[in-house]
Amino acid sequence: MLVIRDLSQLPDSLRWPVVTLGMFDGVHQGHQKVIRETVRWARRQRGESVVLTFDRHPASVLGHKPPSHITSLAHRLALFEAQGVDVCVVL
Repeated sequence: MLVIRDLSQLPDSLRWPVVTLGMFDGVHQGHQKVIRETVRWARRQRGESVVLTFDRHPASVLGHKPPSHITSLAHRLALFEAQGVDVCVVL
């Protein structure tokens, strides 16, 4: 799985990216279903599955106290990769 930390690093070679967006903290069953569907749709279109996620909780960017993380970023990335995600963009 390709991990990108800057949108300028997105490869031009992405043909038909299918993107899902979220914090995905905990990667619970609902998250897993969304990610599986993203991978399935990407494969059906012969494109790439892309997860766009966040290193910091979005609440911290908005000036609010973010909740504690359930899973580390490294663990989330491993779970995404295990589900067959092609590209993960971390903002």
